[in-house]
Amino acid sequence: MADAALAHPSSDIIDLISNDGHTDYDSDSTLKDDMDQRQSAPGGNTNSSQMQAVCRIMPLVKHLGSTLKAGKNVELKDGDFLRITELLQEVATDKVFLKGHRFRRNVYLKGLLELKRNELHQLVRQRTESDLSDHSSKNIWFVHLTDVVRVRDLIKTNMLWPAENYKEVEQNYKNFEDQYQKDHLRLVCRWKYCEINAKQGVIQRLSKNECDIVHSVADSVLRRTFRGDTIEFGRCDTWLPGEKDFDDAERVRTHHKDPLDFYSGSPMALIDLTIDDSDRRYTFGDGFCCSGGTSRGAKGAGLRVAWGFDHDMPAIYSYRKNFAHTDCWAVDAHHFVAMFDEDDNDHNDAADNDAVENHAADNNAAHKARQKPTAKVDILHLSPPCQTFSPAHTREGQHDEQNSASFFALEEVLKITKPRIVTVEETFGLTRTVENMPYFRSMIQTFTRLGFSVRWRVLNLKDFGLPQPRKRLFIIASCAGESLPPFPEPTYCDPAQQHLHPNRKPWTTVNQVINQLPAGISLHNPGQMPAIHESPYDGNHPLRTTITCGTGQLWHPSGRRAFTLREIACLQGFPLEHEFGTVGVRKQIGNAVPPIVAKVIFETIIKHLKKVDSDQTR
Repeated sequence: MADAALAHPSSDIIDLISNDGHTDYDSDSTLKDDMDQRQSAPGGNTNSSQMQAVCRIMPLVKHLGSTLKAGKNVELKDGDFLRITELLQEVATDKVFLKGHRFRRNVYLKGLLELKRNELHQLVRQRTESDLSDHSSKNIWFVHLTDVVRVRDLIKTNMLWPAENYKEVEQNYKNFEDQYQKDHLRLVCRWKYCEINAKQGVIQRLSKNECDIVHSVADSVLRRTFRGDTIEFGRCDTWLPGEKDFDDAERVRTHHKDPLDFYSGSPMALIDLTIDDSDRRYTFGDGFCCSGGTSRGAKGAGLRVAWGFDHDMPAIYSYRKNFAHTDCWAVDAHHFVAMFDEDDNDHNDAADNDAVENHAADNNAAHKARQKPTAKVDILHLSPPCQTFSPAHTREGQHDEQNSASFFALEEVLKITKPRIVTVEETFGLTRTVENMPYFRSMIQTFTRLGFSVRWRVLNLKDFGLPQPRKRLFIIASCAGESLPPFPEPTYCDPAQQHLHPNRKPWTTVNQVINQLPAGISLHNPGQMPAIHESPYDGNHPLRTTITCGTGQLWHPSGRRAFTLREIACLQGFPLEHEFGTVGVRKQIGNAVPPIVAKVIFETIIKHLKKVDSDQTR
């Protein structure tokens, strides 16, 4: 070989093809830049037949004056970096390949992460969310020895920037030119990035067990730094006076009718009113709560809805009708943040901790300790106004500037609420157009800048029990030191595909929902609806169109009348007991996160948190 001297090859002969048969990978990346055009298959320009050749393991290789072996880090000609896990020599040709984990500069994520010099992310390749670990064969890359430019100092750490960066190692870094700093000073990886396909991706902080031992801290330390103490299994250990009675009265009022199967298998359906008041629940805060669609789903999943805010007074009026034991405020995001400060939250943390310790001795004192509202919650949901980014938004609106301001207030809300987990629901148009992508990347960076891991996915809510086609972008984020929950798997499918998904129910139909409405329920008087003459359609299918906040007419399958507001609410995933005010009801329904879908997402998050907390208390 021209550039390499091979050190005593071992006698181990291996097949370079992976155990699961994967020898190549086709990227679904939508990040359009020059780096996307680079060869992303393992082995660079190596074709499949070469990659399947039999190879021998090499203990070390001399290359360009450096000794390469497992554990060394190298820079590649294409600008990426590799941490070597193994050196392989092709028996037939004597060509040498490096096997290992691949890293890339954060600049190529175009704003998903802050642009900091010599900061990297580890590239992860996969088709599902199931495995982001270094041990997955899909996360191993192969490159030619001739692609190596130089050896580099590269560390993997879970510490927050700027800890461990090149400036801390080289105090005289200012004496070096910018290019020298990039080419020779320390590189730091704190993240893993995977774009599974055009509709979903993950950007995740390295956990302690993925880092270099001397450059890591306990994940619990990171979490405590961000949010103070965390109470396992939830911050709420009491039921407020009258809270259970209110919930039970809601169900009685609707004769326990449940056309959406909202309470099927739900913790709320199994509540034992005689259980001890110390049963612990995770707390939930609802930002931009509107009339309470997300809160209804959270409550149905078993969360304690602590507070909600929205600047729309009619929506807050509707919210209060449903959450009598929840603090809610008719304010925008900026005013919500101004209502609290760090000292308030620290004070309430202490009160909560004292109350937990003294609960058995003085339950009344524990209740009093929670009288002062606190912004801090276990789980936070945010649905900032998204009309500006919707595919249906085709002309400038009078509230566009205000909506954009709310969109960018998210960071301050995160700082004041200190959640373990955050969910966000937005229009899928946020990731659909070139014009909107900067907003999407900026929102993701709002989370990553504070140390949150983030996963995003465009869901068709019809696959989660909603009787209409509704595509929405959902985001799940976890604070530094907290494990990132997965998305739930679809629970419904096209009846024609049910043989492929035997554990899924057939899509919910229009008739399933509207034919079970009891007489006398609010917002439902079909006899008073004006007669129309539209084409009838088969109600034994989901709606053909998406319900929006506009006044566009949706009509009954008979074609003879429009839907009542109660029917529209049910088709939007609201259980029958959810009440609305008298102003702006149609808009509130159309803007809502469907409760039937929110419930499924929060049940998945609760299951994840309980497993994490169980593991930590063992």
